[in-house]
Amino acid sequence: MSRWFEADKVGLRQIAERLVERRGFGIIGAELYQNVMDTNATSCEIVLEKTKSRGWYSLVCEDNDPAGFADLTHAYTVFAPSLKKHDAEKAGRFNLGEKVALSFCREARIETTKGTVIFSAKGRDEQPRRRRDLGTRFWAVIECTPERFDEFVAHMQRILVKPGLKLTVNGVLVPERKPIDVFEETLVTEHGDDLRSTKRKCAVEIYQPQDDQAAMLYELGIPIVETGDKWHYSVRQKVPLNADRDNVPPAFLRDLRAFVFNHMHRHVTSEDTEESWVSDATSDEKVTDKALADFKAKKFGANAVVEDPFNRDANAAALTDGRTLIPKHGLTKGQRENLKTRGLLVSSTQAFPTAGKGAYSDDPDAPPIEVIPESEWSEGMREIFDYTHGVAQRLIGKSLVIRFVHWPRRDGGTWRACYGAGHVLGLSFFDYNVGVLGKQWFANGVTEDTDSLILHELGHEFCTNHADENYYQALTKLGARLKKAALTEPEWFRPFA
Repeated sequence: MSRWFEADKVGLRQIAERLVERRGFGIIGAELYQNVMDTNATSCEIVLEKTKSRGWYSLVCEDNDPAGFADLTHAYTVFAPSLKKHDAEKAGRFNLGEKVALSFCREARIETTKGTVIFSAKGRDEQPRRRRDLGTRFWAVIECTPERFDEFVAHMQRILVKPGLKLTVNGVLVPERKPIDVFEETLVTEHGDDLRSTKRKCAVEIYQPQDDQAAMLYELGIPIVETGDKWHYSVRQKVPLNADRDNVPPAFLRDLRAFVFNHMHRHVTSEDTEESWVSDATSDEKVTDKALADFKAKKFGANAVVEDPFNRDANAAALTDGRTLIPKHGLTKGQRENLKTRGLLVSSTQAFPTAGKGAYSDDPDAPPIEVIPESEWSEGMREIFDYTHGVAQRLIGKSLVIRFVHWPRRDGGTWRACYGAGHVLGLSFFDYNVGVLGKQWFANGVTEDTDSLILHELGHEFCTNHADENYYQALTKLGARLKKAALTEPEWFRPFA
């Protein structure tokens, strides 16, 4: 039967050279190992050594798979329908493994249980009766340089050997490594005759890089591309590869990084949070709340707030409180959206409302703050109302509009009280946030903490900036006035004692 196409060895060599340039000469050995890995072999021996001819090396790959080649024609047919396409846990796709290696060879021989194929300057010679009892042996004279020889050996030593398969390279055993963690997640893979993209749950293994190795992404234990991340990731199924077979789509790597961060964030340091892979992971919508909170705590501090460029007083208050200010460009768009959506991000104005600014939403369409009606006040709240009203008259000479509002922490509330030195009708506002203070705080009556909170808020009558010297002078002045009032009018203070 005549065929539509013929493969050109020189053209395939040119394509293979591009692959070697990107992934190193070791990919030749990895392709041969991959074929063995996808079988039931328990042993794979690979030897690359110099010949007497300069620039030419002998390459041997031998295994003990009982079946050998399922179809001898696959030894020389590029893009033959691979039996591995339907198995996501086998790396084979296009029957390219031996052919990539053959494109670099002067002569070669493939011996298997279905026969032998010899490649020479005269062409291809098939000998179906010359069979092995067990396994497959690939032998070739391949063009190589000392530099590429070193690349080959180094690459093969990085392989994460399949459990139950013994791999030796030039007589040296590639040790089986144990992952530091294993988890299962759903990732995109390639499957079926058309290698369509589909999602499938698979295991992901995490390995610690050794000897200053750059961290890499692995497909079924075979290194694909350097990531520059903290660990090696070995995905235990086919990964979606680009046309050059040297990288994965950015969206795939980002999802994988998010899953890794979800499972490994406890091992991430504050220094690691500056790395691009952490930024990628925490910008992905698949990052969990727990991992995201840990990221924020390690990078900025658990109580960090976003800097408000329009409220210097709130920024100063946050710094005075020992909090880190997250700058405008301190987070990626994805990180900001994730943190905000999960309730893990508030602005300095939300955390430290000053003169009434920012205590509640600046959105005109936002629902109004929940004000607790007087009919629902507890006895403790009534007592705090009377005390606050009386203290304000004595310290700043004002009658305040005092409200009890409810804005709990889960909705972004972090402040306990808010004071606004308003000019409407000459009134100033004092709000107690029951959602943060809690009902017990009012049940405790007037305490030292009550006086501390009232003095803190009334200080904003004179200065809104917590870090300003004028604010501290206001606090000392108010403290002195409170002492004087208590000594002058002990009968008024006594019921609150």
